[in-house]
Formats: sequence, structure tokens, C-alpha cells
Amino acid sequence: MMKQHRLPLLGIAWLAYMAFTIVGYPFFGISVMLPSVLLCGFATWLHGYKWGLLTLLLTLPYNMLAIMYNQGDPQGWHAALETGGIAAQMLAIGLVAIANNNRRKSLELTAILENRILKKRKEL
Repeated sequence: MMKQHRLPLLGIAWLAYMAFTIVGYPFFGISVMLPSVLLCGFATWLHGYKWGLLTLLLTLPYNMLAIMYNQGDPQGWHAALETGGIAAQMLAIGLVAIANNNRRKSLELTAILENRILKKRKEL
């Protein structure tokens, strides 16, 4: 059921991210990097690390524009490309990818174990 809704969910997450960055900084002083970290993690959770990396690459230009607009700073590209923000996005992608991989492996091992148990029961 969730597989068919992955792309619309990611689209909704992008819209929420854009709205949050437009409203978040002027009203709450929240950096655009925080929602982009969450978005990269969400994209990785839905589609895997390749989509997370693609999302990271796509958020960078938007972060630059948001910083330039919100702070009135023509050097907004410098703030959007700071190492800490990109490292946080990469960390989110990596941690979520590892969690997804571990979950998938545990489900596969559980299925294998259940099959072995069923075979043993049939043999007995």
C-alpha cells in the first residue's frame, strides 16, 4: 500500500519543506538547513540513499535562493554550502539508509527462519 504513495508523499514533503523555509526563517529564525536535513532523511526513508542524495543536490540551489531572499544577502550561496549543513544532510541520509538496510535484512532473515520452521514441522 505504501509503495504506491511514495512519490506523492515525497512531493508533499517538498511542499512542506518549501513552505517551512519561506515561513520558518522570517517568523521563527530557523535555518533552511534544518528542514533540508529532515527532507533528505525522509527521501532516503521512502526511496533509498540514491533519492536522498538527489534530494540533497536539489535542495542546495533552493537553500541558496532562500538564504539570499530571507537574509537579503547576495552571498547566500556561501551559507547554503557550509560544511556543517551538508554534513548534517549526508549524516541523515547515511543513518536512515543504514536503518532501512538493517530493517530489510532482519525481515529477510525472519522470513528464512519461518520457512525453515515450516519445513521442520512438515518433516516431523
